[in-house]
Amino acid sequence: MYLFGNHFFPGFKTNFTAGLVSGLLLDTVIGEYCNMYKRERELESYRRKVAEEYRKEQM
Repeated sequence: MYLFGNHFFPGFKTNFTAGLVSGLLLDTVIGEYCNMYKRERELESYRRKVAEEYRKEQM
C-alpha cells in the first residue's frame, strides 16, 4: 500500500495518508467486485433450478 499510495497521489506529503486512502479505495472496488460475482453465482443457481422445474413439468 505504501508504494501504491505514493504512485497515485504524488501530491500527498505523507505516504501513510496516501497509502491509506488508496488502500480504502482498492478495498471498496474489490469488495464491490466480489459482491457482483456472488450475485452472479446466485442468479446462475436460481436459473438452473427454474430450468429443472420447467423440464419436470414438460415430462
